[in-house]
Amino acid sequence: MLATFFETSSWEDLFQYLLIVIVIFGLSPYGIFFLKCVIAWRQGTAPPRLHRGKSGQVNHIRSVVDQANRHIEDASVRIFELEAELSESLSVIDGLELENEALRERIRILDSARDTHDQTFSGHRARSNASVPEEIVAALSLFWLSADPLPEWADIRQAYRNAVKLHHPDRGGDPETIKKMNVAYDLLKTYYKD
Repeated sequence: MLATFFETSSWEDLFQYLLIVIVIFGLSPYGIFFLKCVIAWRQGTAPPRLHRGKSGQVNHIRSVVDQANRHIEDASVRIFELEAELSESLSVIDGLELENEALRERIRILDSARDTHDQTFSGHRARSNASVPEEIVAALSLFWLSADPLPEWADIRQAYRNAVKLHHPDRGGDPETIKKMNVAYDLLKTYYKD
């Protein structure tokens, strides 16, 4: 059908059709290839071969692969750095956990020593200073202070601060112990200020 179209058409008709094809295809490589095919067919010569430019595509693919390899190398280096940081952080955490456990054990020992001290000397305090109420003696014993002689307010305040630092819940202490200390401190404050 196409062959009869070209054989029955005049050169002017073919030229107009070619102009239409050029406008449609533009001067793209495919449009120029089409024109060369028509001219070769009209002249009775062999049609041209289509060159696809494989070397350009290969170079582009190689550059993409090289870029991907560089990204992989950069990511591998970053992963290695992060693994080293993680290992270092884990060793620091282990050290802090050991230190924290040692401090908790020390607090347990001090609490035990305080309880032993309180049991040993609680009767002695009450007998030696009969004018001090029992609740004041008990409040003073929470801060490891004796009622004989009665301590100064500055000593009580300092002992309270030290005890709170030692037993604070943020440092692994018991919240109930802190509540007892706060009640005892308020009682002592009322007793000393009045």
